[in-house]
Amino acid sequence: MDTTPEAVPSRLDVEGRVATPAAIPGATYADMTGLQRSGLKLASWVLGMIGLLAAALLVLIAISEYVVHPPEVAATLALIDSAAQHYADTGEPETLKQVNDLMLRLAEAHRAMREFWTGYSQFLLMNLLLPVLTSILGYVFGTARGGGSP
Repeated sequence: MDTTPEAVPSRLDVEGRVATPAAIPGATYADMTGLQRSGLKLASWVLGMIGLLAAALLVLIAISEYVVHPPEVAATLALIDSAAQHYADTGEPETLKQVNDLMLRLAEAHRAMREFWTGYSQFLLMNLLLPVLTSILGYVFGTARGGGSP
């Protein structure tokens, strides 16, 4: 089916009657009132803030997850390397248990950091900005269909 603008009909013939689509009042930007236009601009700003914040949080999480290690993690990794080397030299099971405990603590600290950023991101995006965006859009489109009065 050809969907070029010339091939798309603007009128529809149904059982011998010609039907043309009726214009919805307030459906275009030019038909909106000043308050509705302001609401739509505000909604676009809030949507932009959501996008920027989501991108910034993803970059921050990716950097903290894969690139930068806090000094405590670097010190722990150095300690683990030396303990593993000591175990390889001596073969004592107590040293292996200490290395295992350090690895478990390091994994727990990493998991706690990841949970913090996940919870923080969810709070900002889902509990703060998304309800603001939906209420603004509900107002804009509700007044556009309702004749311009809230």
